[in-house]
Amino acid sequence: MATLPLYLNAITGEGCHLVTVNDYLAKRDCQWMGPIFHALGMSVATIQHEASFQYDPEHEAEDQRWRRLKPVSRKQAYQADITYGRITSSALTICATTWWWTSVSARSALWNFGIVDEVDYILIDEARTPLIISGAAEESARSTRPSRGWCESGERHRLHRRPEGPCCLHHRQRHRQDGKRAEEGGLLKSPDLYDPSNYALTHYLDSALKAHVLFRRDKDYVVKNGEVIIVDEFTGRMMPGRRYSEGLHQAIEARKG
Repeated sequence: MATLPLYLNAITGEGCHLVTVNDYLAKRDCQWMGPIFHALGMSVATIQHEASFQYDPEHEAEDQRWRRLKPVSRKQAYQADITYGRITSSALTICATTWWWTSVSARSALWNFGIVDEVDYILIDEARTPLIISGAAEESARSTRPSRGWCESGERHRLHRRPEGPCCLHHRQRHRQDGKRAEEGGLLKSPDLYDPSNYALTHYLDSALKAHVLFRRDKDYVVKNGEVIIVDEFTGRMMPGRRYSEGLHQAIEARKG
């Protein structure tokens, strides 16, 4: 359904975008519709999490999943007549237009014409999660390992998996307030877990407890190719490139080694 309006609005040469929910759909639709747009004299590209591609009927890839998709720069992908991409890629680019857009593209393609695929998910479900623009965390995962060990020890002795809800949250709070185990392990600078001298440690312990008690593998996240990938709670889809904030993602990574 999007093919005709994309072609119509791309005739002006100002570029069009189709925004969808994940990299797979952006790649699939570019491959499926690529022959049509190419026959009509249009260039079509897809922007993935870590790479960008342009449809080329003469390009042969070793991996058949990327058949007819030639690797290009992100700038070249944005300069195509029609560009497929997921919502986060487009949102990040829009947010950045105020200062580096001219270096990415010679035109304001994102402001010309776009179609939002699965609009209920993107503008309702996805909109519930803030889009945080940040760099990589500077803190080493080593900071989370002592708290990981404390939580593992406490979980074996005192915690039992329980259904999510107030009961689980109460259990987490109760365990967190018990500083004896951390004190015995030599982690605390003061016997009181909430003493100002233990401020940084409290943050790590809180994140580690959440990672051990509230977040479950293959439900809230998956581990794939040595990477922790968040699972969308509404659709069950994996969301590569997303990270939990406030040290929680590092705590889960530390838990899984």
